Amino acid sequence: AGRKDENAYNDFGDPYGMGSGVSNNTDTVDSQLADAKEAGNQVVRWFVVGDDRLSGGRPTEQFYKDLDEALRLAEKNGIRLILTFDTLNIGNSGLDQWLTTQKFLENFVQPVMERYGDNPNIFAWDINEIDGTSLALSQQQAFSREFIRYAHAYTQHYVSVGVQKISNASNFSVDALNLSDNESSRYFYQVHLYDNDYSEEGLITLASDIPRDRPIIVGEYQMGGDYGSATEYINKILNNGFAGALGWSMTSAFGPTGPITEFSEASAELADWADQNSDIVDMEATATEESRQEPEDIPISPPAESAAIEKPVFWQEARVF
Repeated sequence: AGRKDENAYNDFGDPYGMGSGVSNNTDTVDSQLADAKEAGNQVVRWFVVGDDRLSGGRPTEQFYKDLDEALRLAEKNGIRLILTFDTLNIGNSGLDQWLTTQKFLENFVQPVMERYGDNPNIFAWDINEIDGTSLALSQQQAFSREFIRYAHAYTQHYVSVGVQKISNASNFSVDALNLSDNESSRYFYQVHLYDNDYSEEGLITLASDIPRDRPIIVGEYQMGGDYGSATEYINKILNNGFAGALGWSMTSAFGPTGPITEFSEASAELADWADQNSDIVDMEATATEESRQEPEDIPISPPAESAAIEKPVFWQEARVF
């Protein structure tokens, strides 16, 4: 959800003075979330912020007002949110260097996570396509590691790193990020999939080289294209062992290379599929309460391993978001 093609971050905090925050568009957003639910969606991935124009990199009163309203509307419509911090779209402006710093984690991420860390309408926290930025791999991994640790310390929710290229997924594995069992207990993998990246054979076998020690979802897939309809894509994704799939996009008709199937064109098909597959669409799993640990400054030495935590149902069974 959100309006990525029109700059989705305007939904939260109105950084550009356009008056397009959620709290100013309640009826529109309410209708969009209702449509998502009717089509069988359980989770909506929503871009929250992508640059430092919110009062010098700190959450504003308007930001909180908009996010409060978004969570209220999500609860009303039976939707849980993945709140996404976008690092990709601002990569050419140099702001990716600012976004991926300890300052951003301390001044923005931490207070937001502390405020909403036990909100039941949040499913997960997410970074978008950091592997597509100008940052060196070591910087991408350092920020991802700290973001995951902050989510573990300040929230009860899941956390993920949305990877632009499936070939980069192993760079963000538990081992590659040097995460302890405790820190990674609510971490799941996420890749994005579009026709321009993969052949038919690649789409069928795309999961073969991805780490499997945590659940993995397709966080963006186009809802219909060269290799079938929206539900045919879902079936291929699930048949390759993924734990869920999120279609791109509720409000954008553009993908990486141009126009793609709009949600309105696929919604009836998705709703029928959800009805026929209610056993895997229904999400009853919730994040478990865990002891919280204060994050330290980068770099961090791996903390001592803690006792294994019992994984919720999401860890063991496929779930279509």
